[in-house]
Amino acid sequence: MRVMRQKVNMTGRTTRPVLAFSALALLAALAPGAGTADEPPPASAAGDPVQADGPAAGRAGPGAATATDAGTARPREHRAAPGEREDTSQQDGRTGARPATRHRDDGRPPGHGGGEPAARPRAADRVAAPARRPLALSVAVGPAARARALTTADTLAAHAARIQRRVAAYHRWGLQPPPPRPAPPVVKPRVRGATVVRRVPTDDRVVFLTIDDGARKSPEFLRMVDDLDIPVTSFLADDEAVLRPGYGYFRRLEVLGGTVQNHTLTHPYLPALSYREQRREICGQQDRIQEEMGGPQPRLFRPPYGAYDRDTLRAARACGLDAVVLWGMEAWADRIDFQEPGADLYPGAVILTHYRGPASWGDGGTMADMLRGVLEAAAEQGYAVGRLEDYL
Repeated sequence: MRVMRQKVNMTGRTTRPVLAFSALALLAALAPGAGTADEPPPASAAGDPVQADGPAAGRAGPGAATATDAGTARPREHRAAPGEREDTSQQDGRTGARPATRHRDDGRPPGHGGGEPAARPRAADRVAAPARRPLALSVAVGPAARARALTTADTLAAHAARIQRRVAAYHRWGLQPPPPRPAPPVVKPRVRGATVVRRVPTDDRVVFLTIDDGARKSPEFLRMVDDLDIPVTSFLADDEAVLRPGYGYFRRLEVLGGTVQNHTLTHPYLPALSYREQRREICGQQDRIQEEMGGPQPRLFRPPYGAYDRDTLRAARACGLDAVVLWGMEAWADRIDFQEPGADLYPGAVILTHYRGPASWGDGGTMADMLRGVLEAAAEQGYAVGRLEDYL
């Protein structure tokens, strides 16, 4: 009976002591060194076991590393700077107790030597960062940059090779090369509605070679244009262009970079004709050139003899032509005649000549002689021969 009372008594009084005992047990379990000797020590990054605190480690006291210090999943510790007192205000049961001591790299307990130095990260915490190349170097040697560099090198090499071939070609024809053609303008002068052009509006040191009619077709001239890469604009009259070998000669010239424009069907003196007759001459040649050459119809027109009137401009507009191109000088086999005596070449000059032969010029000259004279004048005065359609 007595024992039973004691038992009941104990049962009735143990609620508060049991709770207190449980709290103490929890704190003891969370305190430093609470691990058991049966737990295997975690390995360091170098493969050596990290010593745990307590009797099982065979080592205790200041300077010993705790078991929680070696865990790989633990949160990163706050490292105290030299001379800084460690903050233990958060070492309670809510976050888990921090070890009061840490292993020092020099093997001495904390506090020796005038303050604890900042602990260096262990080998397990040291992760080698990938080497970073400078951005400029990375860009310079990237695949895209290498491709651009190779393309640039190929372009420069091809350009140098073209220059060498050009110089060699001029020397074969006994000529000094004129300056290379400048890049054409991004925006051309606006010419619409049969605008009359005597001089191309440009500051570039460039002149334009235009050749009329189409009767005499010199194979030597074709070879020279091909070798020297000369752009020429042919204003063709159908009754002369059809003469043997016909339009095939001008198709070959077009392949070499030349162009074909309108010079009427029969080469008449236009002011003597009515509007209807002029329109038939101009529009008829538009159709013939498109039929023979293919592609779009011409945009430029030159009236025979340079003669025109108001009806000529009306007819040219009606036939879809943008500009009426005249000239400032005429090239012959042995000379260049300027409209102003004593004049020289000038930027945007339009040079007139004709598809003629020795009999037509009366001095035994050829088309090749005419071209040679134009190129010599251009080289002496520092002008390139440009493509008219690049500027109009």
